[in-house]
Amino acid sequence: MYSPYLSAEEMKQLEQIVQNEQKAFEAEYRRNSGVLNRSTEYRGASAIVPNSAQDICPIMVGSHIPSITLPDRSGNLVNIQDTLSDKPAVLIFYRGGWCPYCNYQLSNMLLVEEYLDRLGYNIFGISPSSVKYLTSDTTPHFMKFQLLSDASMEISRQFGIAYRLDDDQHGAWKQEYNIDITQYSEQSHRQLPVPSVFIVDRTGTIRYRFVHPDYTIRLRTEKLLMMAEVFAHA
Repeated sequence: MYSPYLSAEEMKQLEQIVQNEQKAFEAEYRRNSGVLNRSTEYRGASAIVPNSAQDICPIMVGSHIPSITLPDRSGNLVNIQDTLSDKPAVLIFYRGGWCPYCNYQLSNMLLVEEYLDRLGYNIFGISPSSVKYLTSDTTPHFMKFQLLSDASMEISRQFGIAYRLDDDQHGAWKQEYNIDITQYSEQSHRQLPVPSVFIVDRTGTIRYRFVHPDYTIRLRTEKLLMMAEVFAHA
């Protein structure tokens, strides 16, 4: 593997770090929830969606991503498979512009989007916000990367990262935080994605993923850059 930004020795060290960290992450995830060894029972647009972020079944590294065609802020449809013919992609699934942790994560992307662009990546932010709320999100409008609406949550379900707020959770969020997620999606499904990041190569294969059921824990930008560097020329 060659990189114009790192030496061959540094790339070998990074590859070893990637392998070790991926193994450690999956081992920890198995201990916490056991979901990585399950079948893909939750995957697919009509699949059963769990009521807890702990019970999701995320798509595995090495899998091909499903077909993704979603509207952007202007309502124009974007087919991610079409873009992969030119560049690999970083897919960032986030909960919405109403979530301060998501806004912080996306704002931090401003620090690295130029470097990711130099590495050859397209970046897509995907949330259940409808097109209407994508345009009113508090996320920075001067970001170069595209924000896409998965209001139906079909794509999140196919990635195995969707979960549903039950009646108690939905009521508590409305009462305590004045947040009604059905307002932002303009859908009645009451589903959210577990915040996730996927690095996808030009063949549509997932080369790296970060999925954590605790929505306060996000992939650090420096870690994202390290992983992107490793897989940019894979």
